[in-house]
Amino acid sequence: GGDESNRNSDNIPLLKAVITAGLYPNIIVADLSKKVPKLSTRAGEVFLHPACLDATQEASLDSKMLVYHEMVKTAKVYVRDATTISPYALLLFGGAIKVQHRSSRITVDGWLGLDAAPKTAVLVKQLREHLDRMLLRKIDNPNEKMSELDTRVVSSIALLLETEPAPAKGANAAPPGGAAKSDVKPGDWPCPQCGHNVFASKRECFKCGFRK
Repeated sequence: GGDESNRNSDNIPLLKAVITAGLYPNIIVADLSKKVPKLSTRAGEVFLHPACLDATQEASLDSKMLVYHEMVKTAKVYVRDATTISPYALLLFGGAIKVQHRSSRITVDGWLGLDAAPKTAVLVKQLREHLDRMLLRKIDNPNEKMSELDTRVVSSIALLLETEPAPAKGANAAPPGGAAKSDVKPGDWPCPQCGHNVFASKRECFKCGFRK
């Protein structure tokens, strides 16, 4: 309890990875080459629900991968409670991964593909395999202490997760400072920690958790 339990409470990338592990396979892929990104799941095209926080900043998503909590169908197929995630969160806490050496890609569950040099893809796969074995051991024996190798693997994973992808380049990319200029309204403030635009009515940055 106490401080130890909350040690990573402000580590947003790690929290997103935990959410990814809990909500997988609820994954959305965004086509960021379009002015308004096209969102797709394995079942087909979806739309962010108007009540979803990211729906107001859909044109400036900082990753082509999102995870969502709920899907509903009304006039359109909507997803709720969606947030962008790092590709590393998907690779390390999502489905089964396979390295495609010839095409320099790594796939998740046979449908989600990411470009990756073969050497990098193999290293990520080995990291994932070690993590899976380590988690199984902890489930079987919760009191077992981590080895030095386990500790190094966990540290490496934490470092990877903290390496957030840069905003996509193109018409829908956000300029330095967070949101597109047209999205900035009087009273909005730039987060001094991550640079994202925060609505005037909010005292906390929804992206990194910084409190004004």
